[in-house]
Amino acid sequence: YGREIFSITAAYDFGGRWFDYNDQITGNLRKYDVVPASGIAAGAEVYPLATTDVTVLKDLGIVGRFGTALGLGSTRDDNGDEVTTSWLHFDVGLRFRLRTGSEKAPVLGLHGGFGMNNFKFDAEGALAGEVPSVSYAYLKVGLDGRIPIGPVALGLFFDYLGAVSAGDVYDRFTDPSIGGIAFGGSFIVPIASGFEARLGAEYQRWFYAFVPVVGDTYE
Repeated sequence: YGREIFSITAAYDFGGRWFDYNDQITGNLRKYDVVPASGIAAGAEVYPLATTDVTVLKDLGIVGRFGTALGLGSTRDDNGDEVTTSWLHFDVGLRFRLRTGSEKAPVLGLHGGFGMNNFKFDAEGALAGEVPSVSYAYLKVGLDGRIPIGPVALGLFFDYLGAVSAGDVYDRFTDPSIGGIAFGGSFIVPIASGFEARLGAEYQRWFYAFVPVVGDTYE
């Protein structure tokens, strides 16, 4: 690890979403919770010049991830009708890896790129204006690391997310602002030459601020 040309990951995962408003005045804003939502995910890293001696470029890679929920549905509080719901996310970017010593030393990474996280409800009429559908498009920059501990290892990362657009919730309000962070880690166990198993968790948080005007539809 830290000198590979490429790596591929595949996962079956469980996710959750918690969405709520603070200090709302109108009654047309719905909070939303779902957990667990099962899904699948995949990722890849490619370092095209890893076998060369070109400084910097040999450790510069193209990285990407994709994930989607499976069979996700939501229920209205008022009459119990189910609303078709989808959750899809992906990101793509560059990563520079830095080895800190021998093969058993930590490997650090600096990464950045573009991503999207879409959580959509197939709602109609008045309900469409109440549900918290979002479509986060963002630029991200972050740090990651793999820390060997004997025969196993720990993986850690932290990202800052700068929103380019956010979707329906953001567009409803006067003078909105938004920002986000993501962080997580994994426990890594080698199982064969070139293969390993990981158990990990990730938390992504978006922060909104609004300046509604009295008389706005949403305040």
